[in-house]
Amino acid sequence: MKKILTLLVISTIIVSKLAAAVATTGDMAPNIPSPIWMDGKVYRIAEYKGKKFVVVFLWAPDQRALAEFQQMNRIARMPANADTAFLSVANCDLETLKKFPGAAKLTFPVCADHNRATAKLYMRSFDRLPLAVVIGKEGRIYWRGSIRQVPAVLKLIRENKFDLPERIRTEKFTLDVSNAIKNKQFDKANKLIYAEWERFPANLELLSMYLLISGRHLKRFDDGFKVIAEAGKKLPGNPEVGVLEFQHICSAGLFNRLDEFSKRMIAVHGSNPDTMTKFASLFIKLPAKELQPRQINAFLSAGWRNGKFKNDAEKANYAINYAKLMHSFGRTDIACKLAIFAEQKLNGKAKASAAEAVTYYKKIIAESSKLAL
Repeated sequence: MKKILTLLVISTIIVSKLAAAVATTGDMAPNIPSPIWMDGKVYRIAEYKGKKFVVVFLWAPDQRALAEFQQMNRIARMPANADTAFLSVANCDLETLKKFPGAAKLTFPVCADHNRATAKLYMRSFDRLPLAVVIGKEGRIYWRGSIRQVPAVLKLIRENKFDLPERIRTEKFTLDVSNAIKNKQFDKANKLIYAEWERFPANLELLSMYLLISGRHLKRFDDGFKVIAEAGKKLPGNPEVGVLEFQHICSAGLFNRLDEFSKRMIAVHGSNPDTMTKFASLFIKLPAKELQPRQINAFLSAGWRNGKFKNDAEKANYAINYAKLMHSFGRTDIACKLAIFAEQKLNGKAKASAAEAVTYYKKIIAESSKLAL
């Protein structure tokens, strides 16, 4: 679902005129229409019904497909996939297929489909090539997605752990949302997304999508802040909720909220140095007009003072990064103290690097007051 939702967020959904003909997950898999195969034979998906799983690789003759050929062959040769038939369909004519590098080295039947008839049967509005289609032994479509995920999907199906009804429900949700966005029914889209998020509150991709629509399209930023507050209660201590809130604040242009936000994040996450570094890195990317060095320092200072580090070396590395920022903010004196701490706690090359930093900062402190225009 994550890949599907991300594609919905970052791109305009374009639904084919033949969208109604696209097979739905759970449907019986259509046969490959084109009769033109590289080896001169004809392969029908129906022939494997009751005998084998089937994986169909759909691709176009481009660099993306070329990069996946080795992966396709690797998956087809896996001993665990002896119960699976692999077929491949290229969106091109036979002459183009024969000339395309690597196509002849594929270890399974390859079809030339210059009318893209197979793609029109199998590709949903949000799918992208190369695409893998996994079909069960009873002939139903179980799954469509990245080629690299095929072994894991087949394993789940063999172990009867693949939840086909939930996959069908998820696809319907995704298509309903994509159609609502396509038709600019943003209220409808957000109602669908919110209902799905209530089912799966840990799925922050859903929350991110809701915030994007409520802000960018509906201009109702308050709706987003209300849902963020709900997420904070449902996922206490999850810093990613804070990251989404920061992004929403910036999208709304409400930079005056960042003081309160930073204090709240420090109160909740101040003992986690990685999280403090993460928030500092977000704040440092603010536009120059909105950037507040004191807010950035507040995060790093909290991590330095209250952070639960695994060992001295981890704290020393934190000190080195903190020092670099303090130097860039004109507090080379603080940077030097942090570098001295790091030098004392580190060993080997890391210690030598920290010592060099100490020398550098001391020289800047000693010489900077003598500089003139």
